[in-house]
Amino acid sequence: MKGTVEQEWTSRADRRAYGLYGLALLLLLLALSVGRTQPTLGCGTGPAAATAFTGLDLVVTLASFPGGAEAGAASDEGGSDGGSDAITNVVRVPIRIRLFRGQGRWFSPVRETSVPYTPLIAVDDLVPGKYWVLVDAPGFARRSAKIVLVPGERRQIRLELPPAVKLEVSVRDEKGESIRQATVLVRDGDMLPFGGLTDTKGNAIFPALGDAPYRVRVSREGYDQFRRQGVRDDLKVILKRLAAIELSVVEADGKPAPGATVMIVGSALWPARSTMTNAKGEVRIGGLSSGSYDLSARTDHSISETEIGFSLSRGEVRRLVLRLGAGRLVTAMVTDGDGDNPIVVPNAEVVLVESGVSPFPQQGRTGADGTVRLGPIPKGPAILAARAEGFVGRCAVEVPEVLDVPVRLSMLRGGLLRGRIEDKYGHGIAGVTIEVIGIDLDGLPIAQSPYLMQASSHHFASALLGPSPLLPAGELGVMPGPIPVLPGSAGFRQGPLLEDEREPNAWSTDIAGRYELKTVIPGRVRILVRHPEYIEAVSDAVTLTPGGEVEINVVLRQGGLLEGRVLDSHERPVAGSRVLLTSVRGTLRLSTLTALDGTFAFAAVPNEFRLGLADPEDIASIVLEQEFEFGDQSRLELELLLPEPREDVALTLVDEHGEPIEMARVLALSLDPEVPMRRTLFTDDAGKVWLPMARGIKLRLEVDAFGFSPGVMTLDPAPEAAEVSLFAGVLVEGQVTRVRGRRAAAGATITLTTQGKRYSALADVEGRFRLQHVPAGVTSIRVNFPGDAESEGEVTIVAMDRRDRPFVIPTIDLDEAGVVIGFVLDLEGQPVAGARVATTFVSAYLSLGSLPVGMAQTDRSGSFELRGVAPGEVMLHAYGVGVGRGEAAVTVEAGDRNDEITIELDDSAEDDGAVADATVAVTLGEGTDPDEPSELSVVVMQVAPASEAMRAGLRAGDIILSVDAVAPESIEDARSRMSGRMGTDVVVEVSRSGGVDSLRVPREQVRR
Repeated sequence: MKGTVEQEWTSRADRRAYGLYGLALLLLLLALSVGRTQPTLGCGTGPAAATAFTGLDLVVTLASFPGGAEAGAASDEGGSDGGSDAITNVVRVPIRIRLFRGQGRWFSPVRETSVPYTPLIAVDDLVPGKYWVLVDAPGFARRSAKIVLVPGERRQIRLELPPAVKLEVSVRDEKGESIRQATVLVRDGDMLPFGGLTDTKGNAIFPALGDAPYRVRVSREGYDQFRRQGVRDDLKVILKRLAAIELSVVEADGKPAPGATVMIVGSALWPARSTMTNAKGEVRIGGLSSGSYDLSARTDHSISETEIGFSLSRGEVRRLVLRLGAGRLVTAMVTDGDGDNPIVVPNAEVVLVESGVSPFPQQGRTGADGTVRLGPIPKGPAILAARAEGFVGRCAVEVPEVLDVPVRLSMLRGGLLRGRIEDKYGHGIAGVTIEVIGIDLDGLPIAQSPYLMQASSHHFASALLGPSPLLPAGELGVMPGPIPVLPGSAGFRQGPLLEDEREPNAWSTDIAGRYELKTVIPGRVRILVRHPEYIEAVSDAVTLTPGGEVEINVVLRQGGLLEGRVLDSHERPVAGSRVLLTSVRGTLRLSTLTALDGTFAFAAVPNEFRLGLADPEDIASIVLEQEFEFGDQSRLELELLLPEPREDVALTLVDEHGEPIEMARVLALSLDPEVPMRRTLFTDDAGKVWLPMARGIKLRLEVDAFGFSPGVMTLDPAPEAAEVSLFAGVLVEGQVTRVRGRRAAAGATITLTTQGKRYSALADVEGRFRLQHVPAGVTSIRVNFPGDAESEGEVTIVAMDRRDRPFVIPTIDLDEAGVVIGFVLDLEGQPVAGARVATTFVSAYLSLGSLPVGMAQTDRSGSFELRGVAPGEVMLHAYGVGVGRGEAAVTVEAGDRNDEITIELDDSAEDDGAVADATVAVTLGEGTDPDEPSELSVVVMQVAPASEAMRAGLRAGDIILSVDAVAPESIEDARSRMSGRMGTDVVVEVSRSGGVDSLRVPREQVRR
């Protein structure tokens, strides 16, 4: 394309890494570009005389001098026979020394000299500052060091030069033709790489490398980069050509758009880059790897639609035209809280994102009036998000289609937590790390720590920087000119928002055990405290208001000392076996390997804990897990027997006719708390699958295959071989109507739930729906349609005599719903924020994500609006975390709004235990076992929809008999045992319908 601007892209990370590579290339050109200056050097066994500047002493060792003599012999006065010849040879070796001094962002050469070998070389008259020191010698590899020289202090560094090793790199294209002037960078054990350009034959020779292995990088303009690690021999490299996009940007009338900003991002290009069109509205973006790219163009008042998924093949050059159209400008106002007369927040960082998710967010900062104008953006949905010092983030705000007034983003001022962490004697504990957990004012979970806050801050800041400009690329992919700044130097940072990348200041206690946590998310919060010499603890819940201050004090208990030994079945010590310690009531997780004598030890162990033993041949596979407790002891000694490897179980899957089923999914779950096994496998062409190390334990098998109903089987114990039969699922059809059958409920959502699985469908324009492969039996059915009341009930699915003959559910007619508006208050009449309201019992624990259909949540004023309420007499249920439960009766009429409802919560908040990490998403209550009506039992009151607990098979009404083989003493005890680290399981034994069943349930993060 004539007259276009050709540009190459380089990522910010590549530019950082190339700082080192640029210095390596400069070393190749020093003889032509730098005049040599003779430094003041002294050679001997002592330091040189002090000067007005500073100095450097180099202790150089030649690791293995040619001829077999060790360089170290040169400094031994009483060397062995032949030592004098070795010394003479060593002294004749010239040592070349080069120094580069840091000047701002760059390092420039300041000295180069060669001196005869001596164990100590003094370099004097150096200006204080940062230096790179490079030392090499004939027959030896180069070595380097980065140092800082300060006035009045003499530095000494030691460098050992290994024998030189030769490496040849040959570079060809895809046709086998030589590529000349390709940049080849090789890394050995030195801090700096070795650089070179290929000759006319495409070869680059490195005669003086250290010992292998090497890391090699090859690049050439117009070709994709080549990287390889672990290189030990001469290397042949094939470079593949890069692709390009020839882009034109035009106005709405088709005229060229000169000076338009073009943004690009893709699978091989992240984060986004930007460039400008030339006078003809054209730009060429080259140097692109094959992949998929998104592109957009904009001017001050117009913007194009984002081109999504523009694909490029290797070496392909494609044309693209982006047409600009009228864009929207959005004015955002950031305020401190809600209200009619809020306080504006100046200098807040605001991000505007089209369609909710976009590779090209727009950013800005509010002025003194708390407003900022962003855009243009295309027509369509968009969201705004903001961040400000001293405030905590809120949910993003949707941008309305009509923008008559500024879009308001109300932020919450962060709270302050302070207090003291002490031991049981009242002494403060220093160095305790603290995290904040809980529920915010919107009912969402809180997990706050300095590291998470910094990650969120940097993620937001990276969006504020916007797309970085595309840079014309030279051989090294950097702008021509001085050597770029080296990584780690002061001038390296990219952009003002990313200047502080140091380790965040941890939330921890001082020497007196006191702490102060700022900018904490307001809500119902607890602190999770940890110290290596004490057992982790969770505080009681407190209410933190926006801008408020609360004091929380915690007493830590010193844990016990655990010492143990792992033996095999013949009572011989097992070395190298992994031992995993986890807390029964908390998130503690420790791991170690046994010593040669099979011993291991842990300090600060909680009173109740579990120990897991891994297979010595596979330390990631836990083969045994047992629970222990200290009791009144402070020290415990254990001997653990590693079980013999179990045999495999051969499993065969067949249909109702005995034919094998291939590619069926088999989930094998151990129901033995001491064997934490969870494996997912697939059957082969013969319908067979082997479950490794599963024979003899109690197993639950969950099997499903396309076209069949899922099957569940329990093997106790698992035999040598077993067969599982799957039966064809049932085709289910039905129709949903509204307005007493006169209208079809097009778009209604139909959900069937059976055996822990959900089957969903949407009704078509006639209100009809179809579900395939549904298991026969009793199934719950739920139907939802906007504006109508939810329909819920049970239906018995019956298998038909033919697979293609559907089972028809009777027509479901939906009633017009009413709306209930009200408030939730506590016993003192104060509004309860984040309380959940529904027409059924409200679960205390929900899966993360949006609220289930038919449930509402109060705002900060305690107000709620519940839609889809069936007409008639309705009992509303409300639950507030840490506050309690409440009920209120209301009469609802179809199509009406009832806005005079107040629900008061009492303080009987059952199942409100602390959950530090993850738990089972069920609500627990007290009930009676029909077999023993005189005793209270822990009962599952409700299972969170779409949760792991529902998928595992837990049901409302289940009586909890045991959790990991321990009978719970109370609701709090059951909740504590169900809680633990994310990604772990718990075995729950339940009583239901007069029988007993065991389930392995994954713990998950929940919404309280």
